[in-house]
Amino acid sequence: MHFNAMKLSNALLSMVFCAFICLPETTGATDNTVDLVNDAIDRAKQYQEQIALPEQTNREGQSAAGKAFEEFQSQAFQEKIAAEKDRIENSLFGPFSSQPPAAATDGKICPDGWPATERLILFISSSMPLSVLRTYVKNIDALDDPNVVMVLNGFVDGMQTVRPTLDFLEQLMVRDRDCRLSEGKPCNVYDANIQIDPLLFSRFGIQQVPAVAYVRNVKMIDARQSMALEGNLSQEIDAVVVYGDASLEYSLERIFDETGSPRIKKAVQTLREDFYAQ
Repeated sequence: MHFNAMKLSNALLSMVFCAFICLPETTGATDNTVDLVNDAIDRAKQYQEQIALPEQTNREGQSAAGKAFEEFQSQAFQEKIAAEKDRIENSLFGPFSSQPPAAATDGKICPDGWPATERLILFISSSMPLSVLRTYVKNIDALDDPNVVMVLNGFVDGMQTVRPTLDFLEQLMVRDRDCRLSEGKPCNVYDANIQIDPLLFSRFGIQQVPAVAYVRNVKMIDARQSMALEGNLSQEIDAVVVYGDASLEYSLERIFDETGSPRIKKAVQTLREDFYAQ
């Protein structure tokens, strides 16, 4: 498929969506998308300071902190964040997209058999070898499911600028490494869901990468928000996490040995077929 800017934007949006509350209403995309997202990050930092729990020992300060936290966690506030995230996604990246983003599933079966109650999460880092990361991206593309995702713990080189993160995502997702999206070329990209979600790293206690988590019993209150956001899961999840610098196929084989999941077995078969088809 041709380059879909929405794919590269999803990872950024997942990290800075809180900042979008502070952005003015817009009706179209800007010519300088990176500057606008950088501005969103700056506003996110300011907003973070406003909602951060103050380190105060007096009762009045603790009460104010609790109220601020309750407001941030409230359904109304989270709905506002989600609405603004969707608005900015459409206004910034929509005009560059060749197809609309995939709708969130709500318990229905995905085309390849994965239900919305299950997730396969591959935890990665930009410090890993690029060749290994590109192989993982090719694997995710082969599995072709919105509930199979790669997750970063944060921005590349911090939140001061999104340029390093954009460059990193481009290196991962462009099929032909000689093609440059930054030069305005219509490059072909892998269809891989890459997100930035430090909450997921904390939720599963990920201390080293790569790590693969197979999660079941996922019932999210709001599918647009992070699964790890407090209060966004309606029941306890069942997760199996495996570590090791190994192929995704091998990691899935280990998960299958422990769970016997038919979907994991199918994923292993898909990766094998894709390997021999190359």
